[in-house]
Amino acid sequence: MTEHAVVDLFREAMLTAGMVAAPILLVGLTVGLVIGVVQAATGVQEQTVGHLPRLAAMAGMAVLMLPWMLDTFVQLFRTTAVGP
Repeated sequence: MTEHAVVDLFREAMLTAGMVAAPILLVGLTVGLVIGVVQAATGVQEQTVGHLPRLAAMAGMAVLMLPWMLDTFVQLFRTTAVGP
């Protein structure tokens, strides 16, 4: 395996990992921002109020996206193990 092939493999793996993680992270960011605005508007500054909905939303998104995530990782494995 040449140096160029290793770099391409690493780049493809990092892009796939970012693409798979993005929906879950975006849901966490969105829920966190909404909860932060609500907390600022109401004056409630309890830390657990912000973490529990964010955790639940991210877990729900992970469950919903699991088939797509697995398919994406299987495609990456097939292209790297077998070749294009």
